[in-house]
Amino acid sequence: MINFMTLALLALAILYSVAPAVGNGFVNFPPSRQARCLYGQVPDCGDVQYEPQSVEGLAGSFSCNGDGERFHELNDNSLFENLHFSVPEDIEKLSFTWVITAPHRTIVWEYFVITQDNTLLYSDQAFNQTPPATLTHMVPLNGIKGAQTVLARWTIGDTENAFYSCVDLLIVNAATATATPGAVATPAPVSMPSGFHDSARHENSVNRSAYSSAESSHTGAQKAIQKKFYIQGPHS
Repeated sequence: MINFMTLALLALAILYSVAPAVGNGFVNFPPSRQARCLYGQVPDCGDVQYEPQSVEGLAGSFSCNGDGERFHELNDNSLFENLHFSVPEDIEKLSFTWVITAPHRTIVWEYFVITQDNTLLYSDQAFNQTPPATLTHMVPLNGIKGAQTVLARWTIGDTENAFYSCVDLLIVNAATATATPGAVATPAPVSMPSGFHDSARHENSVNRSAYSSAESSHTGAQKAIQKKFYIQGPHS
């Protein structure tokens, strides 16, 4: 007869075999849609404002929420139509920085222009390596101009899933893209580069605190690493 302990161990084995990935992360700079939600720039964001790191779905999606069951607000372009990160058109490469709140073995990092038929800008094969707490890619813009949405996709290695972040860019004449102090969601210690401008100028410290609370299950060391990469600029 199977005893209780055996049944408990069997149940745990089944649970962990179907558990979702524990790796989490999102693009913090330039500010992704979920980063803007985190910092209170977008009304009606839903739960993603508390869980910007949890935008997950099956690998291969070209939707801002990864075609997952949650965070459909990220697919609503009308919520973000006035929120663009302006880039001078003479910039050939733009750095994209991920904040990784829980690392995971990685297959590939990819960047697509979903406003141009999902054109691939950049791909970085990771060969199942585990990323650090922050990771930056220099992504070639390949001459794109005007308002564009770039989808950053992190495909992980242990499941069939990926994590998704959409970034809204406005590639404009250098004279138009003027620097603005206090741009949001900028990873410290990196300051806003000269010539760049963000259409939103402040962040919401209440939502930042909510994000910290949502991550309370992480260790103290992980929290310390996370906080290092968030700064709060002066309010306009």
